[in-house]
Amino acid sequence: MKSHRIQTLLLLAGLLLSGCEPLVNQFNDVEDAVMYQASSIKEFGPKKSIKVITWNIRFGVARLRFFG
Repeated sequence: MKSHRIQTLLLLAGLLLSGCEPLVNQFNDVEDAVMYQASSIKEFGPKKSIKVITWNIRFGVARLRFFG
């Protein structure tokens, strides 16, 4: 009974783990930049205040080992 349960758990774990793709942690040393341009370009005047966005510091820097 115990061996059947262990075999079933190992089979389920194997199926779950085999369906996952590994995390991407390899990048080319040199990559071509992809340039984008909007279909319509609008001119905007200078703003009186700035907006600070910090999300990219942790999650947008894929090449940098930063807290993990």
